[in-house]
Amino acid sequence: MNCSEAKRLMQMALAGDASAAELARLDAHLAECAACARQWEALSGAAAALTSAQPEPLPQGRDLSGAVMAQIAREANGPTAQRSWLAELLGSRPLQAAGAVAATVVCAVILWLAAPGAQALAMLMGGGTSNGY
Repeated sequence: MNCSEAKRLMQMALAGDASAAELARLDAHLAECAACARQWEALSGAAAALTSAQPEPLPQGRDLSGAVMAQIAREANGPTAQRSWLAELLGSRPLQAAGAVAATVVCAVILWLAAPGAQALAMLMGGGTSNGY
């Protein structure tokens, strides 16, 4: 038997679906293969722990559904604190529009200052005054 077949038999054994002959073949492989033996020990130990685990009892006298619904309502409504005056001011449409106009004016001034004067532009374009050459 190879290790992949042993793993398949481990799953069957844990589910309770392995026959006595399959369990005997698995035991024979586990006696020869240390890696599969370690895996089987871990898997069977985890399965035993899960099987023996007892569910935690629910608290009595407490309405869990009411508490859950109240928490959902609090989270859905979001924070109830008032917005600060600065947040109200920055969120207003007129102030946003004024900011856009100011940004446009600043860009226009920068472009106007960076552009060459009308006379220099005319000289570059081939017109304007000549220097006698």
